[in-house]
Amino acid sequence: LTVGYTRSQGYKLWTMNDQNLTPSTKNETYTIDNASGQSVGTWVTPYYTAKEDGNYSHIYNVQNNGSIWYNAITGQYRIQLAHGLGVSAAYTWSHTIDNLGPASAVGFAMQGSTDGNILNDKGRSALDQRQRGVIRWTWAPKVDAGPMAGLVNGWIFSGDRKSVV
Repeated sequence: LTVGYTRSQGYKLWTMNDQNLTPSTKNETYTIDNASGQSVGTWVTPYYTAKEDGNYSHIYNVQNNGSIWYNAITGQYRIQLAHGLGVSAAYTWSHTIDNLGPASAVGFAMQGSTDGNILNDKGRSALDQRQRGVIRWTWAPKVDAGPMAGLVNGWIFSGDRKSVV
């Protein structure tokens, strides 16, 4: 049985913002519904309606001022059973937060636009995967003698079942 904790931080990740946006002059209000479809609140976000320079659709400023924070707790149990059969089960709970939001620049494909303040975008990362469980098995048959020994010995058969939440 092994249990572990992982913490990782990344700094100077690529970000971008659209320098061709004028300050927002309009807000859009969205209704937040619960699982039953009942209204439980609202969310207001700026709506950009104009450009600084009408000759260009976007003027992007690419920087490296993004950050990401990752924390995980892991557990694994391994057991070797009889006749070459082994089983292991692993579980990970993790949480990833970043301040990239729509300001992230993935490769060279710009992902949306922002008002330029990436700290407003700090929250759950698009890469966040909270839970993962895996069960694996391996079987290494061993035949001591006979014609099957040369055919079967040395092979390992395996399989797994993954669950991601």
